[in-house]
Amino acid sequence: MEVLFEDESTGIYEGILNIGAVIEAEPFPPEGGNVEGAGCFAVNEMVELIATPADGYKFMEWREDDLPVSPAPPPTYSFPAEEDRTLVAHFAPMFCGGTGTLTDPYLICNAEQLDSIRVFLDKHYKLAQDINLTTFLSVGYPGYNDGKGWEPIGDDTKPFTGSLNGDGHRIIGLWINRSSDYIGLFGFIDGAVIRNVGVIISD
Repeated sequence: MEVLFEDESTGIYEGILNIGAVIEAEPFPPEGGNVEGAGCFAVNEMVELIATPADGYKFMEWREDDLPVSPAPPPTYSFPAEEDRTLVAHFAPMFCGGTGTLTDPYLICNAEQLDSIRVFLDKHYKLAQDINLTTFLSVGYPGYNDGKGWEPIGDDTKPFTGSLNGDGHRIIGLWINRSSDYIGLFGFIDGAVIRNVGVIISD
């Protein structure tokens, strides 16, 4: 592809620039995050697309023609510009509702979402139902942590400063096998409000 390019200082079209490919990128859903790095590139020029999730969302994968571009791509996707391409960065909500404010807290529906509180320590949360940690803390699952069990949320350098409203629900099956000074569902809070929640320790 050939396009005229303009000298920004004079406003005069100076010549022809050979474009190898036009790379487009967009987020899905649109509110899930933003993408950078799209544009026009010379033949075989390296393209680096960067996907950044919005608060309350996580990056899932890059897709093209509704197919993953690799089994488990990172948020940054690099490739040589060889042809026109349209890439879509797919994001997914980290919680089952809400926006993380005091009046519209993130809703927590499972163990993975409860664990995600540590990602946004200054946000507000509410349990939508009882949360059972039994499977999440079992061998082979993310919460097992090489036998250490639940990782307390917050510490003395990064405390939890938001709020958690259990709304009368329970967190079931909590266990911790650590020697830290800060042990519990939360390790360290600073001005946080935690209320209306029951915690049942695993046998």
